[in-house]
Amino acid sequence: DLVMAMQCFNKALELDPYLGPAYNVRASIYSLYNQPRKAIIDYQTALKINYLDYDALVGMSMSLRELQQYSSAINYADKAITVNPKIADGYMAKAMSLALIGKLTESLANLDRAIQYAKDDELRRNLIQVRNVLQEEIEKKLNKRQ
Repeated sequence: DLVMAMQCFNKALELDPYLGPAYNVRASIYSLYNQPRKAIIDYQTALKINYLDYDALVGMSMSLRELQQYSSAINYADKAITVNPKIADGYMAKAMSLALIGKLTESLANLDRAIQYAKDDELRRNLIQVRNVLQEEIEKKLNKRQ
């Protein structure tokens, strides 16, 4: 139950306001409730506690993308990739923002990296499906130019 989870994380943060992972989880709950601005506030707090917090960097990227702040979203995804270049999430976040601004080839390259580092078989299959759709879109655009 998300309401109960939110209450637990609120209480945890009352007890220890420097508990960065609690801000990340609470931000994720805000994202599930389609409240990206509240999520951003919590991700920012987590990053004040630890500016190299990978989960907060990826979360910021996704929340900013929801607000159509694609350039900032890409910047946060890049920071996440710099912090840990062998985890798929940063590449996925960057790929989604790039696709939304029409940079399909760059998006495809980031999806390829995400596929390379995906630890979960189901995630890898889903990423491959997204990649195939994106590849089709690129081919359609190329055929229109010819």
